[in-house]
Amino acid sequence: MRFVLKTDMSKLDSRIFDGISAISDRRYIVVTDLKNGSTRFTKNAVEYFGVVSEYEGDFAEYIAGLVHSNDLNDFMRELANIYSGKRRKILVDCRLKNKYGEYVVCTIRGILDNGDMNDNDLLILSIENHSISDNI
Repeated sequence: MRFVLKTDMSKLDSRIFDGISAISDRRYIVVTDLKNGSTRFTKNAVEYFGVVSEYEGDFAEYIAGLVHSNDLNDFMRELANIYSGKRRKILVDCRLKNKYGEYVVCTIRGILDNGDMNDNDLLILSIENHSISDNI
């Protein structure tokens, strides 16, 4: 017997994204479609950093507004390496501003997912907030 899954993937994608958000208090996921400029933050990132959950525009410009000025060059260099194709992965420690205007130390890891010929390139980031401990 053969099974065929038929579902509205946008609804499933939303549920998966919400589930990822609920797993950790200190880890946030950001996905950016580099072709059309749309970005989505997990709910916990929206709540902690005060960012909008979904928007279209220049991701680097938007996220740079959160990065401490002393860390901005390192962060932008890492992004430039991804955008130019020099690297497929990003790893940078920096301070990000939360919704209260306080800077917290974070590690940002990510990967460029090129997908197949029909897919847009996705930049998938994980931001780990070192000032928060997960509840167990």
